[in-house]
Amino acid sequence: MGLFWKKDRSVIRVRLFNVDTGAVFAELDMQVQQLPESFEADTTLHLQDGDWQVIEARPMTAAEFRSTCELVLVLRKIQAMNASS
Repeated sequence: MGLFWKKDRSVIRVRLFNVDTGAVFAELDMQVQQLPESFEADTTLHLQDGDWQVIEARPMTAAEFRSTCELVLVLRKIQAMNASS
């Protein structure tokens, strides 16, 4: 008799890549409600050390990453502008 279980589709495994280095800088599990329905529009994420622009998302839509429970985000750190003259 085999054991079967239903995969929890409310938790998405997210891998974060830095576009400038090409390296993964974080892997985390996020609740699907914490993620947008789509990354087709310009998207900015606030992570503990600042804001990051989403350059690419694989897959692009919540419907797709809910089915795989995986999401890859390629991000670029947004540099603060110096207001001094």
